[in-house]
Amino acid sequence: MPWAMLGVTVAGLAVAAWLAALNSRRIDPLLVEVSFLLALVMSTAAGIVLATRRGENPIGWLLLANGLVLAFLAVASEYANYAVLEHPGTTGGGLAALVVQAIWPLLFAPLTGVAFVFPDGHLPSRRWRPIAIASAVSFVLMLVLLHLAPRELEAPFHAVSSPLPQLPEAAFGPLFAVSALGMVGALFAAAFAVRTRLRRATGVERQSSSCSPTRPR
Repeated sequence: MPWAMLGVTVAGLAVAAWLAALNSRRIDPLLVEVSFLLALVMSTAAGIVLATRRGENPIGWLLLANGLVLAFLAVASEYANYAVLEHPGTTGGGLAALVVQAIWPLLFAPLTGVAFVFPDGHLPSRRWRPIAIASAVSFVLMLVLLHLAPRELEAPFHAVSSPLPQLPEAAFGPLFAVSALGMVGALFAAAFAVRTRLRRATGVERQSSSCSPTRPR
C-alpha cells in the first residue's frame, strides 16, 4: 500500500507536469510552485520511509496522504487552467476550478493528525479521542461546505459557475461558523497535544518530541 500511494502521487505529478506543458499561462508565481513541489517531495519521502519501516505508526501514512492531496491539487489546478482559461468549455473545467478553491482544508488535516499522534502514533491519552474525532468532523464539514458554498468562484475562475448545488445562505452561515471554529480549535488542540506529550515524555520520547535535546527534569 505505501508503494501504491507513492505510485499514485508520482503519476499525479506526471499528469500535472503534462498539463502544465500544455498551458501557456501560469496561475501561481514560480516561487509558490517550487515551494509546493518541495513540500510534496519532502512529505512523500518521509512518509514512504516511515510507512514501510514502521507501518503500525500512522504518521507515515498521514504524510503519504498529505503528498497525495498535494498531487491531486496540482492536477486539479493545471486541469482547471487548461479547461477554463486555455480552452473554455472543456468538460470538467468548472468542477476542477471549484475543487482548487475548496480543497484547502485537506492541506491542514493530515499535518494536524500528525501533531495529534506524534511521535509514537498514539493520542496522548484516551481523553483525547473525542477531541480528535471532533477535529476530523470539523475538517470534513468544512470541505463539504466549501464545495456547496453559495458564492461565485474567485479569480481567475470568477467567470465559471459552480457545477454543484449551492446551500441556502441561511443554512450555510451557521454551519460554516461551526466548522471554522472547529478547525481553529483543532489546530490549537493539535499544538497543545504536542506540548502535553513533551511535558510528560522522558528519555528518547522526549528527545523525539523536542526541537532540541532537552534533559528531563
